[in-house]
Amino acid sequence: MEESFRETLLRSRLGVFLLTPTAAKNVFNGRANDYVCRLTIDPGTWQFTAVLTMESPVRGQAETAFTGCSYSFDGVIRAAADWLNTLATDDMLNDTEPDVRFLATEHGPVAYWAYNEDLKKTPVLFIHGGPGGESNPVRMRTLMLDRPVYCYDQANCGHSAPVADLAHWTVEDYVEELREVVVGLHLDRVVMCGASWGAGLIGAYLKKYGAAGIVALVLPSPFLNSQVWTDDQEVNFAKMPAAFQKGIAACRQAGDTGPRYHALMREYYKRFLFADPVNWPIADAAEDTYGDVFNVLWGPDENVCTGVLTGFDVEGVLPELKMPALFMCGDSDEVTLSTMQRYRDLLPGARLAVIPGAGHATAKDRPELYAAVLTEFLGRL
Repeated sequence: MEESFRETLLRSRLGVFLLTPTAAKNVFNGRANDYVCRLTIDPGTWQFTAVLTMESPVRGQAETAFTGCSYSFDGVIRAAADWLNTLATDDMLNDTEPDVRFLATEHGPVAYWAYNEDLKKTPVLFIHGGPGGESNPVRMRTLMLDRPVYCYDQANCGHSAPVADLAHWTVEDYVEELREVVVGLHLDRVVMCGASWGAGLIGAYLKKYGAAGIVALVLPSPFLNSQVWTDDQEVNFAKMPAAFQKGIAACRQAGDTGPRYHALMREYYKRFLFADPVNWPIADAAEDTYGDVFNVLWGPDENVCTGVLTGFDVEGVLPELKMPALFMCGDSDEVTLSTMQRYRDLLPGARLAVIPGAGHATAKDRPELYAAVLTEFLGRL
């Protein structure tokens, strides 16, 4: 039985531990985030004891243990992972404040999160959408990827510093900020994953700095061209009920982007942003205005660009790229399938995954499918 013992990954929502055999051979140690996991296995009975020690400068010190039994080495690993997942409650995971770090940049401190930094594979940097959104460290952590993962809040978003003169903020400023993040976090080799506007920011980065050091791209529901985005919304609008189309036309004629417009858009979001009815309360709770960053970069009407992004187009970088790339979208996405297929064809060797039952917020609507597709792609690198 001892021949089955080997270095292995223990994937859990707390973290992904690279368990390495000690001199005792049946004892394994691994570290993830602020935790140390020690696993002792009886090779004759497959009984095991898992000890988890928290060594956090913010959360403090604690230790807990679990004893169980399985039928194989892999079974022990699965059982230990199940136990760790019971400890990773939603309340604990959602409390990301103790994990936030700050990187000094030219325009002020940028908030970022890093998990599983002890793992050896090429890290993934997640770049959030919007513009004006914020990162999702909980989702990133619970993907349980076999590599370090990083995300950050763009300037004037989430925990990052506000922009003093937002009216004159540009795409170029966000590109420079991304460059500072890449350099400051020492991401000499990295997989970049950017959804929606995050993909556009990656495109603008590639346009200026090239692809050196970028091992692969993951581009869910990408915004790469402002006119294409507008055209896609018109295609989707035509699929909405006649009352919606009439209401939107009236809002446009009157220049109305107030409560009436947003009430209509909430109905649109229930079909093309969140396809799963479970997430419709998020659409219902949307405010009657967009955020400051969105208004500056795009404008007050989500379907008509009047801001800095007018004329934005980074599609031209796609044919020049040579790294593996994965496009993803929902089957009821704000980005149309024909646009997604065109992007896939523009980037040599790229793959496209269409997630059933998902809107533009693919990872929110179908988190397990999103994670499975991403994990499978990364496993091929």
